[in-house]
Amino acid sequence: MDFAQTPHVRYVTPNIAMELWNLGKTRETVIGFGATTDLNGTSILSESRILTIKNRTWAELHLENFDVAIELPDQVVMDPSTETVGMRLSMTIFRKPGLFLSSEQVETSVPRSPHVNSPVISAAVDGRKIKNLEQKVKLVFKPEKMSDRGATRCVFWDFGRSGGGGWSSSGCTFNGTVRGRHICLCDHLTNFAVLLDFYGDTKSFGEKDNNALSMITIVGVTLSMLSLTCTIFTFIIFKKLRKGRAQQTLFNLSLALLCSQAILLIGLKQTTHYGVCLVVAVLLHYFIMASFMWMMVEAVLQYLIFVKILGTYISRYTLKTMVSAWGVPVIPVVTVLCIDYRQYRGRRDYCWMELEAFYYAFALPVGVIMVFNFALFTVIMSSLMRRPMAGLRNTKNKHSVAETNIKAAFTIFVLLGLTWIFGYLAIEDARLPFQYLFTTLNSLQGVFIFVLLIARRRQVREHWKLLCCRLMSPINRKEKVSATRSSSLSSSFSGSSLATNRKTFSIRSYSTADKSSPPS
Repeated sequence: MDFAQTPHVRYVTPNIAMELWNLGKTRETVIGFGATTDLNGTSILSESRILTIKNRTWAELHLENFDVAIELPDQVVMDPSTETVGMRLSMTIFRKPGLFLSSEQVETSVPRSPHVNSPVISAAVDGRKIKNLEQKVKLVFKPEKMSDRGATRCVFWDFGRSGGGGWSSSGCTFNGTVRGRHICLCDHLTNFAVLLDFYGDTKSFGEKDNNALSMITIVGVTLSMLSLTCTIFTFIIFKKLRKGRAQQTLFNLSLALLCSQAILLIGLKQTTHYGVCLVVAVLLHYFIMASFMWMMVEAVLQYLIFVKILGTYISRYTLKTMVSAWGVPVIPVVTVLCIDYRQYRGRRDYCWMELEAFYYAFALPVGVIMVFNFALFTVIMSSLMRRPMAGLRNTKNKHSVAETNIKAAFTIFVLLGLTWIFGYLAIEDARLPFQYLFTTLNSLQGVFIFVLLIARRRQVREHWKLLCCRLMSPINRKEKVSATRSSSLSSSFSGSSLATNRKTFSIRSYSTADKSSPPS
């Protein structure tokens, strides 16, 4: 719709009322929208009944005049980026809930459950779902029939449910009845699985699965970030440990993963701020691509270590890998920005790329890297399995070698990022279980790296022990010096006292002797 002539458009029919605002082209403060009670007692919508809410105090004073209304928090309608971006706000009222039926209800004529006791109202900003707000969205409804508080629930239509959608109370709370009007406050959640979501917002999981995936993501990524931080500090503190190709590669991989996971945890749900959401999507795209480039470098390095072995010297290894792994990811990011930066504006529920850019600028290059890494992983495992075991005399040694190979396989599998394969397998009926595997394993990738490649190394543990001993040694030295001085002083005082006693005794003996007979 063209907003060149006016920043405001309203469309009203007997059953549906819609209002559109271009907030970047109006000086008016628009915070909501509603339908007032008709004086004649009819519920049919008309132009005279539709009001734009521009003042919260006024809306609160006239609360009982509304049949249905919505109020948006300031952080949505007063986003500083709207002046340059031209944020569009759309609000709609549906007089009857008959449009909101699942396909099962339509086919079987099953009664609606739960019973909708009011009109339906919705709001959208630039096509994104409003969620994760500090101040919740306020909704006001005049119930068709008054009921007890315990029987009243605030719900929204979840398009991601099976059967074409269904009513859900996830994130919505009933805040009581004020002057005959039910008050609802709503908010929503997000999860890690959206990063490799080939369906966009058209197919989401149920409330329980979304909450479970969100919890796995938060806990796993938090532990992973702590582990990666320990890994990075280990390489920074101990210069000897970061010498060599393998150590330099692992350091850079850990750095890229830490940046991507920090951005994911902090910024993925910042959909209410256009500029912030765009920056989050760009940075997330870059650092995830950089992580995969370093995983590909790891794949080549593991191949040289386990397969080629001889003649593996690479001149200027550090320079070449740094330029390629940190530089190549800039190409898809800049390409998307140049073609259409709005592809980074975030999807409806999270700050990420639109599907079109996602397919070509993320899924395709990551898929190519995954195929390459998996091919080298197969070659490496084949080489390990073919190593001769004839020299091993007993079964115990053979079992030990087999156990070592399994550990090596799992370590390389994680190090090469092959756990992302589960994300590509999360399609159709197999989507949910593979998303659980994908979310769990990838959120814990940093933990696996720290445990398998840092904490288990004897050399690393010895360096930390030496550092701890050095830190403790000044305290021990002070205690030893203090004890030595105390001992010396004690000895000195004892010796002086003894000498004095002897001297006194000698004088006294001499005096006694002098009285009787002088010495000869």
